[in-house]
Amino acid sequence: MPLELTMAEAGGIEAGKANMMSATNAIRPSAAFLAKLPTLSSEHEGTASEDLLNACKACGFDSFRLELKLETPEHQYWVCTRGQANCRPGQFESLTVGRVTISFRNSSGEWECDGDSYDSNDLPRLRGIHYVTYLRRCLERAQDEPRSLDGDRRIAAIRSEIAEALKMIR
Repeated sequence: MPLELTMAEAGGIEAGKANMMSATNAIRPSAAFLAKLPTLSSEHEGTASEDLLNACKACGFDSFRLELKLETPEHQYWVCTRGQANCRPGQFESLTVGRVTISFRNSSGEWECDGDSYDSNDLPRLRGIHYVTYLRRCLERAQDEPRSLDGDRRIAAIRSEIAEALKMIR
């Protein structure tokens, strides 16, 4: 499942027929999709740092399991399969059962996680944000091309799609 889409995969932006629904399903995988994949690695109370264990205990639980389900050159996708049932303010969302946490490769090539996570309720908005970001990159590339009638039409189509996508995520 690619994280970066070509313009054709995004629904024909080059032809002025961008389609958010066809593009966004491939941008951020759901926990249900990831759960079907084999576990590549796991983190749990037996492998966690002392700081993480203390934070878990402070939140009222001491058992958790994060499973690495998908790794791309730039991202790792971890699913929480054991942890807190519901997240209360101030607790680790990423240690709530069913949430997905993404690790990013930093500039030195190491995996880094900022603790942000998502679940199925967050997906439509997050996919929309990713789609708008993708469209903005397409717009920048189109604006860098030499001016032409086709290029102007493509730019107008991309701008129109950005406006529609922004309406959907607000």
